[in-house]
Amino acid sequence: MRGLGGVASFFEGLFSAPKPPTKEEVRQQKIAEAEEAPARAAIREKAEYEAKLREILQQDARSRVLRREAGQEHDRDDDRGREGERER
Repeated sequence: MRGLGGVASFFEGLFSAPKPPTKEEVRQQKIAEAEEAPARAAIREKAEYEAKLREILQQDARSRVLRREAGQEHDRDDDRGREGERER
């Protein structure tokens, strides 16, 4: 019979609501959260910094492409002008 009682209490523990935390557990949790707050803030700041850096690098890459394309257009215009000079 002991075996059945143990099995019953096992299943009762699985399906019962968890016990509320004790005052000491709540106090320790608050201390832990306070200690973790600076680390969480640093992680958040780092993520924001990295996002801004990615944005700047993407803008720079787009700007380089536009300048390169504009330079190629300028080079083509120069080539056309030179061809006209050669024909003269």
